[in-house]
Amino acid sequence: MDVPEQHSFLSLSTSFVFDISLIILSITLSVINSTHSRTGQYRCPMSAKVFYHKTPSERPILNHIPTEIWIRIMEYAGGSGLGLYDPNMTASRAFSFIRANERRETKELRSSLIMRSRMSRVSKAWYTMACPLLFQYIHLKKTKGVDSLRNALESTPDNDSQECALGWWTRRLDINLCDNEYNIKTVLQNQGHIADLVGFLPRLEILTFSTVAQGYITHQSSQILDSLSCRKSLKVVIWYTNCLPPSDKSWTHFLERHDQLEMIRGPASIEPTNGVQLNALKILHPLLIRVYPQDLRSVNLTQVDLPSLKWISYVVEELPRVSLRTIRTTIFDLLGEKLVAVQILHYTVHPTIARNHITSVMDKMRDTCHNLLQLNLVLRNWSSFINSTGSLLDMPDSVTKLCIRTLLSQVSNSHLKQLLHDTLPAVKSRNPNLVVVQLLDEANIEKLYFHFRALEDGLKNLKGLGIMIQDHNGQNLTPKMRDT
Repeated sequence: MDVPEQHSFLSLSTSFVFDISLIILSITLSVINSTHSRTGQYRCPMSAKVFYHKTPSERPILNHIPTEIWIRIMEYAGGSGLGLYDPNMTASRAFSFIRANERRETKELRSSLIMRSRMSRVSKAWYTMACPLLFQYIHLKKTKGVDSLRNALESTPDNDSQECALGWWTRRLDINLCDNEYNIKTVLQNQGHIADLVGFLPRLEILTFSTVAQGYITHQSSQILDSLSCRKSLKVVIWYTNCLPPSDKSWTHFLERHDQLEMIRGPASIEPTNGVQLNALKILHPLLIRVYPQDLRSVNLTQVDLPSLKWISYVVEELPRVSLRTIRTTIFDLLGEKLVAVQILHYTVHPTIARNHITSVMDKMRDTCHNLLQLNLVLRNWSSFINSTGSLLDMPDSVTKLCIRTLLSQVSNSHLKQLLHDTLPAVKSRNPNLVVVQLLDEANIEKLYFHFRALEDGLKNLKGLGIMIQDHNGQNLTPKMRDT
């Protein structure tokens, strides 16, 4: 009989601690923000100076609040988890992750990094607690400070409670070099410094290459890949741009060593004699940017046994005709039965080109993808879907969900009416098992709110046909007046 009372007491205590944490969080944020003037200069507030006093009675905040609560507050304020890999993410979120960070997410991530930096400069005590957050995500944009960063990651904080090096906390590294360096010797030297740096990241989970500097286009990332020390922890490797690609030999060796990878957006060609075993790979975006592989003996990554693969993504326009036939053969013929979701990035707006590409892909998918549940389309604008792509969608009978994203979010009132009253009903008539159409981009949804009446009437029409329209969060879309 005492158990319910004890349970009630524990629930009340948990609720009380949570309420106290929220109060402390609001005070914490106000203290951190007050440390920066309008000119951006750092000013140490009185509340931070008391942390340096030796008398325990003069440090009431740190003494009376457990370190675990402070850390939870810092994680909440610093946006812990943003930009990191979630093994339980949905297919739509995984496709968005492998395509590129959204502008909104990039802005949120930048704000969180600024907040983490501010928290680490309040006091020595706060720096110690904020270290795991501060070095969790590294965005490498300039090569000027690579040596200093490497030394910092190798070092251990001067604190008895934190014995591991700072690089142990890093979970994601973005190599986004923007230095327009054309001197070959300097470029190779910079790559050597980065290779030294990645050797001090033993728990790295995500490695991305998004370099846009022209001097790195003709250079490879083989030295960087060979220096990685995160064989057991690495889950994601992504090339968002064509700069710093690896050689077939280095790429094959990298895949052989990192058999725990779950997400790859990288070169499709590997050496014919290899020991690649990617048993954990869930999502793949093969990059076939060359008409022919570097080595004519190379084979496609899709020819490797991939027992856990269920999602695949590719860009149609990047592929020449030879590679387009290859990808249809290797992906759909060899992997079609495993695929649960497919994403097609199709940026061509010419109706004839769209008809040739989409028709051939749909034919192949109907013959091979019998377990496919979701199809994602990433298009240039709504006109390309309304005028060409939408009329060509004859998907496998198993597909129940169609997801759409357009790079240009603007839509006219007449186009919206045509989309909701003509195009999507026509898609439904050819695909009777389709029940959900999801709009993946928040910007696309915001533009629909400009046409409240057309959206409201269109949603009613689609609901009567058995189609539910969902927003980017998977919630049913409801018309609302645009905020002014």
